[in-house]
Amino acid sequence: MAFMIFDIRPGAEIEVLKALESDDAVRDIYVIAGEHDLVTIVSLPEYNAIYEWLVKARQLPNVEHIKCYLCMDSITGKKVHK
Repeated sequence: MAFMIFDIRPGAEIEVLKALESDDAVRDIYVIAGEHDLVTIVSLPEYNAIYEWLVKARQLPNVEHIKCYLCMDSITGKKVHK
C-alpha cells in the first residue's frame, strides 16, 4: 500500500479525479487544501506493482507531480502504547 500526494494543474482536478476513480488499485481519494491537491491510497500486492502504477500515473494529463510514500505497517486496531 502507498500514499500518493498529487499536484494537479489548476482547473483540471475533475479530469484527474475521474481517471483515479476508475482505477481498481486506488482504494481512497481525498481532496485536500494546502500545498497539494489530492491524496490517494493505492493498494497493490507488491512494491514493483506500486512503482509501475506510479510511473503510469505520472503520465496522466494535468498531473504535475506525485509524491509516493510506501506504507511499511499499519497500527489500525493495534495498541500503540502499553
